[in-house]
Amino acid sequence: MRKGGAELAESLWNSWGLKGNFSQYLSERIGLLLMNIKIDNVNSRIRAFKSTYWAPRWTSANMNVFSEFHELSLPYYEDEMCKFICTVPEDYLSGRQIQIEYIKMKNPKLAEISWQPYDPLNLFNYKKFSSTGRLPLRILNKGKRIFRERILNDKITTRNWEIQFTGEENDKNLSKHLFENKSFSEFIPAEITREFYNKFKNSDPVYYSHPVSMLLTLSVFSRKFKNKLP
Repeated sequence: MRKGGAELAESLWNSWGLKGNFSQYLSERIGLLLMNIKIDNVNSRIRAFKSTYWAPRWTSANMNVFSEFHELSLPYYEDEMCKFICTVPEDYLSGRQIQIEYIKMKNPKLAEISWQPYDPLNLFNYKKFSSTGRLPLRILNKGKRIFRERILNDKITTRNWEIQFTGEENDKNLSKHLFENKSFSEFIPAEITREFYNKFKNSDPVYYSHPVSMLLTLSVFSRKFKNKLP
């Protein structure tokens, strides 16, 4: 679970008067699902778990949209692919090496584009990022970033929540969704929304950006499906 997500879930659990403890419930639920996957290798079992429960909910949720325009093929959900992956040594699976090699083989021009965490390196040479020869350049680039942010007060905005939630106009729209939606306040207690919003604004925005994002999603959801809520 992402940063702050467990804290928000715990607050909602208690507010709704649910029995038991959220953390214990979550651990038991995930443990049961893992036990039902009969794979001995721990890493392979986790991959199977993600393919079964995580990927369909997070990375494949928009497939229906694309299927309206083109027939889709999802081979990574096939049993044959799962069985094959279980036979591949961990050394070849770590670091998404198979995916990287596939992109390099099928679309070299795409692989030549700078990979942001290793900029200006790409999929062909990113492993040189930590080499001794590149250390002076990394120090120089970091020094430029520090100078830009601390001296020129020109902070580099890269994270989604910074783009969506920071700034006067963004904050105005965020507040409108969180505090001016009657169906949402009937669904999520207003005091919880206010608590996590204040923590995001005044405490730790990195930690509490995910709970605020979830609250925003629930607000939009409640407005769209207000007649279907219990």
